[in-house]
Amino acid sequence: MASFGVTNILQEARRRRVFRLAGLYIVGAWVFVQIALAVFPAFGIPDSAIRYVWIGASIGLPIALFLGWRYDIRGGRIVRTFSSDGGPGLSVKKVDIAILGALSIVVVILVSGLIGEVTNIRAPVESDRLLPEINPNSIAVLPFENDSVAEENAEFFSVGMHDELLGRLADITPLKVISRTSVMAYRDTTKNVRQIGEELGVVYLLEGRVQRAGNRLRIILQLIDATSDVHVWQNTYDRELTAEKIFELQAEMATSIAAELHQNLSPEMTARLDQRPTQNTRAYDFYVSGDAYLKRQQADVAMGQFEKAIEEDPNFAVAWAALSRAHSDIYWNGVDSNFWQHLEKARDAATNAFELVPDLPEAHFAMGYFYMYVTREHKKSLAELAIAARDMPGSSEVQQTIAVVQQRTGDIEASITTTARAIEHDPRNTRLLLQQARNYAHIHDVAEFHRHLDRVLEIEPDSIAVPGLRLRYGLRLGEDLAVLRQGAKVEDSSVYLDAPYVHDHWYLGVFERDYDAVISFLDQLPDGDRRAIGYGELYQLAGQPDLAKPYFQSEKDQLQLRLADQNSPAGRSRQLMTLARVVAGLGDFGEARRLAEESMALNFPDEPIITKSLLTLAALGVFIPAGDHDRAIELLDEHLATPVGWTIEGLSRNPGLDPIRDHPGWLTLVEKYKRK
Repeated sequence: MASFGVTNILQEARRRRVFRLAGLYIVGAWVFVQIALAVFPAFGIPDSAIRYVWIGASIGLPIALFLGWRYDIRGGRIVRTFSSDGGPGLSVKKVDIAILGALSIVVVILVSGLIGEVTNIRAPVESDRLLPEINPNSIAVLPFENDSVAEENAEFFSVGMHDELLGRLADITPLKVISRTSVMAYRDTTKNVRQIGEELGVVYLLEGRVQRAGNRLRIILQLIDATSDVHVWQNTYDRELTAEKIFELQAEMATSIAAELHQNLSPEMTARLDQRPTQNTRAYDFYVSGDAYLKRQQADVAMGQFEKAIEEDPNFAVAWAALSRAHSDIYWNGVDSNFWQHLEKARDAATNAFELVPDLPEAHFAMGYFYMYVTREHKKSLAELAIAARDMPGSSEVQQTIAVVQQRTGDIEASITTTARAIEHDPRNTRLLLQQARNYAHIHDVAEFHRHLDRVLEIEPDSIAVPGLRLRYGLRLGEDLAVLRQGAKVEDSSVYLDAPYVHDHWYLGVFERDYDAVISFLDQLPDGDRRAIGYGELYQLAGQPDLAKPYFQSEKDQLQLRLADQNSPAGRSRQLMTLARVVAGLGDFGEARRLAEESMALNFPDEPIITKSLLTLAALGVFIPAGDHDRAIELLDEHLATPVGWTIEGLSRNPGLDPIRDHPGWLTLVEKYKRK
């Protein structure tokens, strides 16, 4: 074989028509890839298969060039190509050099693309973004499409069928089932299944369509592998619309999905799936509607729907349990001017649920909820919630409530662990992410605090809660005050139920000493959330005590009535401290100090650390106006020493502390508790 230099190799490649073959190969490969991009989706072939087409084309190019060098087609036959003698007449044309250069660039691009694909497969890019890990036994049930036409409560029914199926799947212990809050964000989404799966950290997505017509019900389900966009399973269910058939259908659908995901059901899981909470279709409709309102934090509306469900079926234990939680919510949020009356109603409803179905998980949840938000007996709450969590393993709501109790009792590390477990099942629930951010603020983990708040902003770019929390904990004040200021108005009638929302706007205006803005904000809130003491303290801070006193007097009369009916030690302690602040506002400092000390001295079972922390902070509104600054410094020290509550940076802007800023004790506290 002849020996070649570089020039002769190029001449030989031209003679053997390798350049022409390479050009034809690359054009053909490009055309094939374009056809694949257009055709694969039509046949259900996942988009990820395109990468293998590119890999195949990249590998095929050097093979084609080798074969083109060794063989040629002449006279309709494949023949071996032999080396030339390198004589004259084999000059290398400039066009061939250009072709060779272009081919080299293409080969580099192909190889780079191949390396990039392989790298993406084997080593995902690391990021500080707070995205959930993908669990192989994971599924998200996307919001069902409602195909019903002119049917009463059809939308609520569709939502109810979605929630019930989601709940039954969550009872299958090996499965990780994404909770309702996170999946509802994908209603009418334009995101593809792979993106949804990545954001939720799941392998499988379940889509469904619900059609209700007269006494007939049709549901179409399809299961999709989100990692490959492959449709794994599909089924259509046609049933008569009765309560018994509905629950039977839900159990059948959950069992079929579990089978497709290769999950073996224990006898306990099967029994749980087969439960029939009511035989009354109208009762079920009212319950579904009430549950939807309760999840929207409209407990007052939900209460009415649950009451109608119970009127239709007094033995509907799950509805009784849900009604208990609605009463507890109303009591906690104070949206009813007679909110204290909901205490016994919440307890009675949970008790009725237990009498109908002993050891009902939803009843244990309701009772744990009651002990947490109403009587504040936290040990009892944790005991009840532990039973609920055992029998409702996929419920992020139960886990969230446990985490709140742990946070309020000062067990921050446990709360972080429990909240993380809840986030795993509900990764786009911004309330959970905000709750976790508070946990990290309490232990002064600034990096995790901001990481969780940044995740909230990824989900809700216009969130007011994020700058509000940073304001409270004295972080990033400059940039976040502007955001809060722009959003300091009520645009949704339900936002008053989110206490941090109200408090953050309160603090924003107070800290900037823009009292007129805060008063305007309070004017927009529903009557149940507009406390007279709020107006009174604002006018007092603004130096207008004459305008403040009528509000304080009105609140004093109401508080004295509430205290007469208050049997809960925890509730009584809170009411006494509020009364103390009101009496201080009216100028009776001796009585105010007595009431404040009585409130803080009142012991009750399982006193949570956060209650003591909040009481000491509230007491500053008594002792500072009374001129007892030494006692105020002592109480402020107690508050800052706890793992919950405000930081010294957050409190530094509070105008209510202006009278003690020159006190030596304040300067000592600043140095003692400043962030390291």
